[in-house]
Amino acid sequence: MRTGRIHVVATGGTISSHFDGTKWAELSGGDLVAELGELRAPVSVQDAATGDSASLTPPKMLEIVRAVEDALGAGADGVVVTHGTDTMDQAAYLADLFLGPDLRAPVVFTGAMRPHSAQDSDGKANLAAAIALAGEPDIARHGVVAVLNGAIHRAAELAKVDATRLDAFVSVPGPRLGRVGEPVADFGEPLRRCWQTPSCLKGGVRLLAAYPELEPELVAQFAASSRGLVIEVFGALNLPSGLWEVVHRLAHEGLPVVLAGRPYATGFNDEGLDFLGVVGSAGRSAMKARLALMAALGSASNRQGQMALLESYLKGAADS
Repeated sequence: MRTGRIHVVATGGTISSHFDGTKWAELSGGDLVAELGELRAPVSVQDAATGDSASLTPPKMLEIVRAVEDALGAGADGVVVTHGTDTMDQAAYLADLFLGPDLRAPVVFTGAMRPHSAQDSDGKANLAAAIALAGEPDIARHGVVAVLNGAIHRAAELAKVDATRLDAFVSVPGPRLGRVGEPVADFGEPLRRCWQTPSCLKGGVRLLAAYPELEPELVAQFAASSRGLVIEVFGALNLPSGLWEVVHRLAHEGLPVVLAGRPYATGFNDEGLDFLGVVGSAGRSAMKARLALMAALGSASNRQGQMALLESYLKGAADS
């Protein structure tokens, strides 16, 4: 590991939650780092946000990303973000988009499934692993990553699948990038990464989960005041037939609509999607597809440009 300066951006979450027997308190990032003892690289700490990550809005997530960007611009050799696990997959994905495909230095997200005060808390080991990984320059070739329970994941593929276990996260579609302790050189060649860095997020993008017998009228009402719509659907991007007409109308009236599979489902455009006037999420979750659509709408002024950016954000390539 190269010796350099690592910057920790602490944003709260379970990793900093401590119960003293009477009340809950939130430890600072400095407190968490101090518990690690002597480290191989000097570490600076910034407390950028507090509270549970389920309450973090996309603009607040973007503030965290800007803090990472500032640290990199100031010369940090690596940045670690401590984050709540509820929305870590979204924040890390947003960081990957906004920091761009050519990351200057490692950016590593981490957190904990068990609070700081728990006897078997996992936060200390996760933070130590993240700081060590942030000192490996070559990890930046893979974009923003996350490390939890010894597993290293690409931000775009990070998914929380179990809220009860330490191994709560997986890579979708996988495999994970690597394991703590494995040489970074063994992680293989990075995936193709090429897109125009977003300029901002546009609000008003809504997410709706389809279910059997969902009334078309509710979809229309939900979409009425939206700038964009993501619908979580079944199987291989299967929209219930009772919703075809309303979705077709909304899309052809100019509303950007993305279908995201509840299970992992690839696909961005095909004959069926083109007929409806929608696109698929190219394997990204509905939550990530919403962020990608917000970024596309905030970064281009016309529909053609927005859809081109959306495809690149979802697929990770500008000329897909």
